Amino acid sequence: MSMLKPSIQWLLPFEAAARHLSFKLAAEELHVTPPAISQQIKALEHHLDLLLFERRTRSLVLTPAGTEFYKTASRVIEVYDNGCQALYRQFRQRAFYMATEPYIAHTLLIPNLMSFKDVLPGTELRVETRLSMAGVSLEDIDAGIRFGSGDWDGMQSFALTDVVMAPVGNPQYFTEKPARVLSDLKRHCFFYPNSQEKVIGPFLAQLEKAGIVPAEIIPCESYLDAMTAASEGLGVTVAILPYANRWINEGKLMIPFDVTWNTSAKFWVVFRKEYADLDKMGAVCKWLESIVSELPALDSIKV
Repeated sequence: MSMLKPSIQWLLPFEAAARHLSFKLAAEELHVTPPAISQQIKALEHHLDLLLFERRTRSLVLTPAGTEFYKTASRVIEVYDNGCQALYRQFRQRAFYMATEPYIAHTLLIPNLMSFKDVLPGTELRVETRLSMAGVSLEDIDAGIRFGSGDWDGMQSFALTDVVMAPVGNPQYFTEKPARVLSDLKRHCFFYPNSQEKVIGPFLAQLEKAGIVPAEIIPCESYLDAMTAASEGLGVTVAILPYANRWINEGKLMIPFDVTWNTSAKFWVVFRKEYADLDKMGAVCKWLESIVSELPALDSIKV
């Protein structure tokens, strides 16, 4: 026997109440009164002929039926929200949302905002910064720029360029605290960007294996924080070239000795595998590739 399905309008108050285990908090979230939430859930329970909540004196508890229905309601609302966002992006959106770490936003995207209008006429580039791109969902953005292997579940990746790593610090800092060979790093403070842990972590492990342990390792939330600390003469960090070339050419940083190393990690443009407008994404990737190709070459390796 087929049953008459409950109205979808009851899902929002039920899902909010089940998530918060509170009619009051659900009402605040949905901008209605607690009695309104209670009435809609009672109507849902009456329709299903099932008790979804156990109402105690000072608490609200899901029944087994309520727990099971909460799973269904959550999935339905998630699919609905994602579908609406995708529809808006494809047919109404006049902005392209790109997320990346602060350093890439600062050195690559923001200086080139005006040229984006030539890539997608009538579309504004909106840059969102994240302290780390690891674990970032692409559901609410069009694309991201991420450092790593390029192999991430559910994402397509477009490589921007190969990179080289090198230790760097402020020129005046190295005048006062010379570093002529790699082993001299034992006398220096090292700023460690947590966002690049998978790349810089192995480098530090190799140093430790060779008996080279910096005097102090200070974690930073972002790569920009580590680069800024080094440029202000507070210690040493690792630069990702060619993205740090301008800072080196401008004298904010220097490579103290002729030691660089290659890495398989790169900066990648990442986007959802099911992204609807591949022509648009292709144009954005080519634009980013052209910007990276115009990054300045190093004036010299050793200053």
